[in-house]
Amino acid sequence: FPQPIYPSGLWSSTMARKGETFSGFREQDADNARFHTDYYNVGIHKGALATPNFMKRAFEK
Repeated sequence: FPQPIYPSGLWSSTMARKGETFSGFREQDADNARFHTDYYNVGIHKGALATPNFMKRAFEK
């Protein structure tokens, strides 16, 4: 999906998985990562992928 960014241009990302859905987020692995992050954690991951209410209503139509 293309994503507009500042100041100009597009970023895109693609997700693919063979044989399973994307619902299998490994929370325990993310919590026990062998590297330090200042920002990322399980809550940030889940929040970034949450669907806002206005989109839920749009999907219901």
